Amino acid sequence: MPRVLLRSQNGYWILDGDTLRVRQIPDVTPNPYDLHWDRFAWLAGGESLVIARLNGRSGSNEGTTLHLIDGSSGEVESSLSLPGDYGQSAPWVEGLTGREVLVHGPGELLVLDFGAEPVEVTSVLGDIFGLDVEYPDEMSASGSRVKNDGSGYTCMQRR
Repeated sequence: MPRVLLRSQNGYWILDGDTLRVRQIPDVTPNPYDLHWDRFAWLAGGESLVIARLNGRSGSNEGTTLHLIDGSSGEVESSLSLPGDYGQSAPWVEGLTGREVLVHGPGELLVLDFGAEPVEVTSVLGDIFGLDVEYPDEMSASGSRVKNDGSGYTCMQRR
């Protein structure tokens, strides 16, 4: 079932692509400062999504809160607050499975398992790979993506 997250300055809504029915997410409001301060990701299967909401203004060190949302009802199933200074935007989030999310946090990559009670937090580099490196400062990566106009590829490097 295709679903789309809609956002305004006052709220979030889920649009069901099959029925064109819209449901408001009643318990999560967008960050009032700017549209780019929140992030979201649909989880595998499209039954749930995670909204990462910045808890304060830039440099406030108030952290961010991640909300697991049921895609059909719009209800919050679980929430987790992560401490730290996330700058002007909530962290990038990527859906891994129907209950797991990859979070690009300050200085680390985290896997959050919303299927566990309480939510299980795993450091990708430290807990999984046993590395003592700071992400992304002590790493480098490269890759490519299709250009927006479809005419070729753009190479990317991160040091």
